[in-house]
Amino acid sequence: MTRPHRSPSSPTGRSPRPSHDWADIAAQLSGFYGGIGTLVLYGFYCLLALGFAAVMTWGMVKFIGIIPGVTWGLMRLFVLLWALPWIYKIVAPFALFYVFSLLWIEFMRDRPRSADPPLRGRHVLTGHDARRRAAALVDGPSSRSARSRS
Repeated sequence: MTRPHRSPSSPTGRSPRPSHDWADIAAQLSGFYGGIGTLVLYGFYCLLALGFAAVMTWGMVKFIGIIPGVTWGLMRLFVLLWALPWIYKIVAPFALFYVFSLLWIEFMRDRPRSADPPLRGRHVLTGHDARRRAAALVDGPSSRSARSRS
């Protein structure tokens, strides 16, 4: 009979709860799984670029190359050139998202967890305060606080 896999990082033997932090997920996709996630991402953007190139090529052949007459062809060329900035306005957000996601993965992957700023404010109970308040809720008022009221 085989023994169940025990995680060395967990005292109970169960693997720790999965993190839903987007930086962790991106780091796992790009690093932990041997770059498979990055290859899938690259493949997706290559298909997007190929599709865009195919549509642009079809548009140039259909609207410029096949139409007889230089004047009509030039008019269609100017219409296509007028439409190009609008096409790039549609594609540019995807390209920017791709670049920024790669930068995020690259720079946030190795960020230590201790670099997170600590929470501050009255709503945060740390260490001794939390234990003292929990004990006060369970045991009732302590003798010191009862003496101070009398």
